[in-house]
Amino acid sequence: MLSSNPLYHSSTRNTIGTVLWLFIFISAAISMFLLICHCIGRELIDDQIELLGPMLTICGGALIILELIKKSSVSEGEFLANLNQMFVSNEDYKKAYRLLQAYAEADEANDKSKKEKVMKMLKEDMEVAEISNYLTFFEVFQLLRDKNTLKIDMFDDLFAYRFFLAVHNPYIQEKKLLKVPENFRNIYVLEHDWIEYRQEKGRKTHGMEYCLEEKYKEKFTQSRYLKEYTENGYSREEAIKAIEEKYNQLIRK
Repeated sequence: MLSSNPLYHSSTRNTIGTVLWLFIFISAAISMFLLICHCIGRELIDDQIELLGPMLTICGGALIILELIKKSSVSEGEFLANLNQMFVSNEDYKKAYRLLQAYAEADEANDKSKKEKVMKMLKEDMEVAEISNYLTFFEVFQLLRDKNTLKIDMFDDLFAYRFFLAVHNPYIQEKKLLKVPENFRNIYVLEHDWIEYRQEKGRKTHGMEYCLEEKYKEKFTQSRYLKEYTENGYSREEAIKAIEEKYNQLIRK
């Protein structure tokens, strides 16, 4: 667990610096890949990022975890402050946040015209790599939770809105989270646990009408997905139950 000691050693500051550089390196690698592939075509970019995204997340997250384990004196306050600085100073994160917030505001105001306009901007202006990059930032939170390095109550106030703004956005869900759910297991687990935490604390969670559990079941219980089960002897009710169990396995229930 991160130390709450307010006295920081130079080694702690070096650790934070290393963590920042690791994130920067991962972001740069994704951006470079996007630049190289741009001339080849967007479809190829989508396919390759779909494959490389989880790998980059795991590798980058593992490096960060190892660094934190080696330097257990890192304080909670300093770590979160640097995570926040990393977010607000990253141009890709800021761009994604502005677009996602604009959509959320239009959605909450039930402004159909503005929603359509912002959705068009999301589709035209947000590359697959930028979506992956934004989600990767939060996947690392779950990796750190798995190592008992972070707890939700440590980052809830600072990052909840930024997280749910993306994860509960229909375009992000369509393009990434519901396309291949297994590639985003960390996001599914974190979203489920974070919602439960906020409910226990009596806190409102942004975009609950787009929660992953409901959207997952809504998509995969459609006839075209149930057909795979019914053709193998499942009744419709059994097929739906199997889909629900698949979701539970995804979030480790």
